[in-house]
Amino acid sequence: MTSVTIAADTFTGFLGSIEIRATVTNAFGISGAAEALVLLVGDAVPIVTIEGLSTQAVYRPDSIEVFAKARASCGSSRNLTFSWGFSPTSPNTFSLEGVETHTASLRFPPNTLQVRCGILTCVYQLRVSVTQQGSSEVGTADVTLLMVFSPLEAFITGGNRAVGQAQELVLNATASSDPDMDPVDPPVFHWSCSEMIYGLSVQCPGVTFTETSNVLQTIPANTLGLGPHDFTVTFSKGSREAVYSVTITVVDGTPLPVVAWASKVVFNNNEPIRLFGSVEGEDVNGTFNVYEWSDVNGVLELSEEQLLGTGRNSPSLTIRPGILLGDSKVTHTFKLFVNNTALGKTGEASVSFSVDSPPSGGSLTVQAESGETVTTLTSSTLYTLICTGWTDTAQDLPLQYTFWYGEGSTPSRYVALSEQQSASSLDAILPPPSTGVEVTLACDAMDRQGSVSRATIQVHVTDKFEDQPFSAIENEYHSRLADAKQHGDPAEIVNVIGTFAATIRGQDGDDPKSLRDEFLDELKGVLDDTATLGSDLAALLASTLSTVTTGPLTGSRNVEATEIGKRVVEGVSVADDDLVTDVVSSLGNLLEDASTEPLVKDDTSGPQLQTNVDAALAELGRKSLVGKSCGETPAEASSGDVHFVSRRVPSTSAAGEITRSNVVMELGQEAAGAVPGDCVDVLFAITPNMALHANEPINVEFATDAIPVVTLSTANDGQEFTQTGLSEPIKIQFPADTLNLKLVTESLFTLTCAEWEAATGASIPKCDAGTTTLSLRASCSSYDTAQQKWVADQSGLPNPPTTTACGGSTCVETVSCEFTHTTAYALTLSLDCDDPLCGGQGTCVNSTLGNPVCDCNDGYDGLSCETHLCVGETTCTGCQNSHTSCGWCESSKKCLFGDATGPLLGSETCSDANWYLGETCPASPPP
Repeated sequence: MTSVTIAADTFTGFLGSIEIRATVTNAFGISGAAEALVLLVGDAVPIVTIEGLSTQAVYRPDSIEVFAKARASCGSSRNLTFSWGFSPTSPNTFSLEGVETHTASLRFPPNTLQVRCGILTCVYQLRVSVTQQGSSEVGTADVTLLMVFSPLEAFITGGNRAVGQAQELVLNATASSDPDMDPVDPPVFHWSCSEMIYGLSVQCPGVTFTETSNVLQTIPANTLGLGPHDFTVTFSKGSREAVYSVTITVVDGTPLPVVAWASKVVFNNNEPIRLFGSVEGEDVNGTFNVYEWSDVNGVLELSEEQLLGTGRNSPSLTIRPGILLGDSKVTHTFKLFVNNTALGKTGEASVSFSVDSPPSGGSLTVQAESGETVTTLTSSTLYTLICTGWTDTAQDLPLQYTFWYGEGSTPSRYVALSEQQSASSLDAILPPPSTGVEVTLACDAMDRQGSVSRATIQVHVTDKFEDQPFSAIENEYHSRLADAKQHGDPAEIVNVIGTFAATIRGQDGDDPKSLRDEFLDELKGVLDDTATLGSDLAALLASTLSTVTTGPLTGSRNVEATEIGKRVVEGVSVADDDLVTDVVSSLGNLLEDASTEPLVKDDTSGPQLQTNVDAALAELGRKSLVGKSCGETPAEASSGDVHFVSRRVPSTSAAGEITRSNVVMELGQEAAGAVPGDCVDVLFAITPNMALHANEPINVEFATDAIPVVTLSTANDGQEFTQTGLSEPIKIQFPADTLNLKLVTESLFTLTCAEWEAATGASIPKCDAGTTTLSLRASCSSYDTAQQKWVADQSGLPNPPTTTACGGSTCVETVSCEFTHTTAYALTLSLDCDDPLCGGQGTCVNSTLGNPVCDCNDGYDGLSCETHLCVGETTCTGCQNSHTSCGWCESSKKCLFGDATGPLLGSETCSDANWYLGETCPASPPP
């Protein structure tokens, strides 16, 4: 026997230490022994570990996280409480106010920890203490954070370039920086110049620097000889230093003063490489500049497939992510050549950069709770995903990890299982696949430069709750949720919600609806408890909301769900394609599921639902274009009745325009007044049930009661603006039976009620004679952001409608509007104030939502002013209780409408002595 199990109750009643000895004897009678000392205490001590090394080197500009794991030494590991603080022996401490210290992970935002403590770097020894409910024993673990100064970043603006011998040269190193922003050591700049003479590198003759610590240096004209000269700046603070060099080539004449630079010196392997150039000097007319970029190394042809945006013949150049492979040892150099055809001058500049090498050598495995490595899994069961074995250069450490889940062996997309974290492992439960059992799990390892490598593993996941009652799902959900809340990690909470939302995906009935309502409450709670919503948690929330909304919700919870979607979009700085897909999916599901009645006076759920959707899509459009280049693949998604596209396009002329064909087919545009080469943003959102046809006007076909809104907004570099004066109007067709009503052509548009055919889910016009009608006016309306309301659009009045015979009347099928500017568009209906709705006892107030609203005359109340106030009350007390404007006249024994001065309507009068309004009624005479 190589192991022995001792029952938990073997030493009942005994406290203290026990020595356990194991003796091994071989076939020759030779023995060996080993001892273990076991301490028995009254309560179980939780076993606590902290991910990673016991001493971790960290940088101030990084987001810093330490992650603890704990389990009970015996029994259940639920109801564990975490508490972080400093070890009594910590060399340095600081206030933890504002930091969440009662969760399994301790997180510090960038630039929170100080790197310098006196003359030394700071050393923080953190301790996590874990207790279990009902026990006084505390388990602890320590980790030491050793603060490390970040490398300095030196930079000379302008890049390698040519200058005329008779031109002054200015060298500028103000873009050099200290990521730590350390105030103690002053910045020092040391300049040097060298050139090659007879094959030897020598100091540039005649070049002197005014002060070596000056960040700006000016070399007078005619100082440098012809040919290349290498200028180097050494930027130092204390013992740290960084070096940057540029080559300035001196030529005869006065070339164009071209400069070039990169957005970064080192790019990561999964971001666009952005290079920029310009021609300096007020006397240069940029209209006549012809630009051409080239790869000095000869690696790229700079073809359309390799670039984003306007291509190689523009001032800026953007190379698609992944085109240049990550290799820190390779320096890439790109040259910008400019020819000004008006001046007959040329100039050139080049810029150099490198692409960081990503982590390598890692793998992903899955362990069951028993510690066994597995590839066959069961949904809703806890597993540990382990992402280890990665190597990278020392300055790129530590690594951060993100875990993903994708359906099938080659997933079309992955859903996040975690936020980005410092821990290389994740405890997670997995949802059942929507089809089949094949699942691909992935982990991304990202270094400090942002370079990412991915490891994957294919597993089989079977549904744990197949053929089990719904109560089993509920019970397991509540148990897993309690565990996640105990750990305090919002990503873990959202992971649990997403897993069980997938388990009941698409199910209808009271029980699934009720559980989805609980899901919404928990998602809202995560948002309420999260001060700053990171992109990873936002992605988790969006994908989970998308899964939750695949089934119907209870009552008006759709409005709350759209509010969650809106808050998620508002909480992020950038919306990637996956977040766009998930948010649009959620909104489409919710609009399809919603059943609203906008014409009911007191029902605000329908308009609020649409308002939330419009706001979420508008914000999504703006966030989806952050960091995008001209011509980059648009963010595009459709779900049910929601169609969404946002795209950043180049303006190709100084006085272009938006055309209808661009809007409908390409979603591109040319911004009037924009400088050639600028980017202009287009957001195109259609909700709900609006079918898009490429060669026809935008047709709107409604299957649900909702307010039709088409939004087309434009922005320049992320700043939204209104495009006006379109030479070709944008034409939008709205249905006549909007809001489940039908327009009828008379001198005014007249609405009659329409029947609802449940079998087809369509609105069927009904024009029977004798139907009560209300006269309404239809207006082409646009949203005025300054007034924050819909206003009749003077640029687009309704065109002659398309009509059809309906009973004894001619009924409108569609109403079209034409607009010559960009905004949100709608067909709004307002009541004609001559209609009989208010019964002659009030004035109809026009409503942009089509809601009949009466401003009742004095003495009348109700939706149609049908209630005649004060009439019918026979006692003073009953009169005063009926309405605040009802008074009792004791002399005539009547309840009359009035104010403190007396009756206000008709010919009724009452003396002050007999008038009681808001006063104690007269005493009743004795019987």
